[in-house]
Amino acid sequence: MDALTRLVSSVWRLVAALVVVFGATALLKLLDIAVPGWLVLIVALFVLLCWHPSNIVDAIAKRGGRLFAGPTGIEATVAQPSAPEASEREQEGKMAEPPEEPGTPSALPEVGGPAQAGGPWQQAFQAYVANDFQRADELVGQAYTAEQDDDERLLLGCIRQQWRAEAGYGQPIMELEALADKHPQSPVPLVVLANVYSARAEHQRAASLLLRAAPLAENAEDAVEYRLRAAEELAKARLFDQAEAELRDLLTAHEANVVQARICRAFGHLEQERGRKSRMFEWYERSLELNPTDSALRFTTAYEYSEDGNDIMALFHYKQIEHIASNEGVLNNLGITFERLGMRARCVSAYRRSWEKGSSLALGNMANLLVSQGFLEEASKLLAEADAGVSDPDKRVAEVRSRIGSIPGQEEATEKDKLQAASAERRLRLDMLDGRSGQTPNIGGRWTSTFGTLDLGQSPGLVIGTEVGAWPYFLIGWLEGRMLYFRWSRGQKGESMYQAGEGEVLIDASGRSARGSTSTTEGWQHPRRSPFEATKVSDEIPAESPLVGLLSMSKEETDSVPT
Repeated sequence: MDALTRLVSSVWRLVAALVVVFGATALLKLLDIAVPGWLVLIVALFVLLCWHPSNIVDAIAKRGGRLFAGPTGIEATVAQPSAPEASEREQEGKMAEPPEEPGTPSALPEVGGPAQAGGPWQQAFQAYVANDFQRADELVGQAYTAEQDDDERLLLGCIRQQWRAEAGYGQPIMELEALADKHPQSPVPLVVLANVYSARAEHQRAASLLLRAAPLAENAEDAVEYRLRAAEELAKARLFDQAEAELRDLLTAHEANVVQARICRAFGHLEQERGRKSRMFEWYERSLELNPTDSALRFTTAYEYSEDGNDIMALFHYKQIEHIASNEGVLNNLGITFERLGMRARCVSAYRRSWEKGSSLALGNMANLLVSQGFLEEASKLLAEADAGVSDPDKRVAEVRSRIGSIPGQEEATEKDKLQAASAERRLRLDMLDGRSGQTPNIGGRWTSTFGTLDLGQSPGLVIGTEVGAWPYFLIGWLEGRMLYFRWSRGQKGESMYQAGEGEVLIDASGRSARGSTSTTEGWQHPRRSPFEATKVSDEIPAESPLVGLLSMSKEETDSVPT
């Protein structure tokens, strides 16, 4: 099957390269464009090596699979809430990540006899966990020599080769292949060999080995586990259709709720790998319906909902785990979810319960909450509790402590900037007071301004202006001395105005520059003030300017212009 897949892939690439070469040549001839032949050959070589139809399908799937498959379920009917901005997330609590799902990654049976406390196998495993591969290799060799049971010896021998593969010495693949040939009825060498290939990112080969191991499994549960892992490896190889076919075959063959729940969970992982998060949630929900006590998947589901910005669904699942298997991670994340939903009292309660179970992460999050409200001293006291109660506190504690140290300096600089701005605005307002009694200058002509390029003209009692651009401003106002008061609107030609505001600007005595402020109202939002500056670049208004026609309007006509 692997050979056939590679053959089909090669044929696809060859056909694509030929199409590119002949198509490009014909198009260039049609357009009478001379291109060196070597450039066409390079493009063809690139297509031959890199292009495959599945790449396009994968890209579409990453976008949500909308080109070929219509929207279904929640995707079609409900607008999902957007996740908070990164700056907001930084000020929120830090989530505890989901725990690893139950089951060993290798899907191997446990070692039996050699696992007595203090035995060579247990010591070997401890050395392996500590990354002391040389010591682990020596001890597992001793366990292998001491073991009398053939099945246990085979398992120990395979594990030894997997550890050697991770350590990067010996010839583990050759040794494992020899063990598979010597023990054709055992799935263990095939599964361990699959682990090695998976670690090397050769996922399709790993999947093939796991599918070979499935019929050799000692029981139905192991057979399902091998096939589920094979589907996972196929998904990592981006062979999504093959992975889905394997899972659907499993789903049809098994009726037990617990087994179906595991298969649905694997479907969710597949959809996540495809980038189709909404479908991932659908499968996770079905898996939890079949097996409500799967707290690891429920934690993952709640965490993913939270990452997706759907805090209401995250709250539901965290509350379910709280009733089944509450731990410090669940309570910490529950606290963050309460915080995002505006339930501060419940947030603090969840953080405290998490801290009581030993989570310095929760204490750091609670201190961060205090920091966000300005209670720096109280937050520092909480962090001192973390230092006293935990030998190795979560790095969140150090992050919040660093934030506490930086905030006074940041706020001092902010205060300085605000006071300088206030001083400048105060000076401007005093100048405006004087400007209202000053002599009115001639402001007609072209200006560069905060709005862009503006053409301004004066008609009896009015000042009219338009922006030069695709999304024009329309400005109408009046002069009082050197003070220009105006209203303005903005909108695409042929459509209703979508943005409006007003402003007040002081023009200098020469009539060549202006400074002041404008306020903007968008939708139902409160007005937002922003500085306005302008410089006159020409006393003439070009004949093509839209302002030319506006200057001929009567006062009654200008009053009817929507602002």
